[in-house]
Amino acid sequence: MAVNFAEVESFIKKGDIESIKSAIESGFDVNSSEQGEFGSSLLHIAIRYGQMEVFLYLLDNGADLDFVDSVGWTPLMEAVVDDKAEFGKILVERGCKKDLINHRGASAQALANKFGRFDFLSFL
Repeated sequence: MAVNFAEVESFIKKGDIESIKSAIESGFDVNSSEQGEFGSSLLHIAIRYGQMEVFLYLLDNGADLDFVDSVGWTPLMEAVVDDKAEFGKILVERGCKKDLINHRGASAQALANKFGRFDFLSFL
């Protein structure tokens, strides 16, 4: 099954785990990213759309916990901004780097404070 990034992104948005598994098992790079202005990874997109099953599958299949997109955001920062604490907690439990900073000099903890995401502070 030869697919492109946009197709896999649409599978993630729909939570179509079987199509995602098929794409990854057929050689689609679990750490590929969009070519647009943000450069989001599949992991960023799974967090953004709240697709926990997809998120866990990507992690279990080698997704980079600390993938930095084109604006300097990691999946942990994505979880903070999208207010998805359950995703952030799993990233931390799996060993992501909590102290990375984005292109504007903000860490995930700084973003949590800025956006009032206080449920993140217990594990950041």
